[in-house]
Amino acid sequence: VKECVELGRFVRGVRTSHDREVIDRAMELCGLSDLAQHPVDALSGGQLQRVFLARTIAQEAPVILLDEPTNHLDLRYQNELMEYLKEWEKGQTCLPDGSTCRNTLIGIYHDIGLAAQVSRDVVLMKDGRVLSAGKKEQVLSRERLTDAFDFDVTKALRERQEVLESCLSHS
Repeated sequence: VKECVELGRFVRGVRTSHDREVIDRAMELCGLSDLAQHPVDALSGGQLQRVFLARTIAQEAPVILLDEPTNHLDLRYQNELMEYLKEWEKGQTCLPDGSTCRNTLIGIYHDIGLAAQVSRDVVLMKDGRVLSAGKKEQVLSRERLTDAFDFDVTKALRERQEVLESCLSHS
């Protein structure tokens, strides 16, 4: 597992103490520290997804492109990852020439809640075409979501929330 995460630093050449710190931090963030010596082919789908995310994070790139980054992740790791990505996007990355660049996250999500949790701007698509793009507060409206998904998404989300709250109130 650790060797796979280390591949994220490969392009930087010689390993330094900073590289080791970055790798360890990425593994810790993704909950992989205890699996460092495990073979990758013995991991579950969720664990493997976390390995790939840690490798991406270890690259310290100013732009991260993620396609369904929470796929196969337990709720805990979904939340931790999304919180990390929100914080990461607020920062800057030091480029090899010494200049800095604002971090940018581009993510593809089918889970509207996760997209809203981590995004400032969103692009809502249907059948390969853009329906709306802009600030999430403007794009993720009931009307636009209903148009994109051909049913009342807000009603479905509200019903799910009510069922969950009902279950939690009985515990």
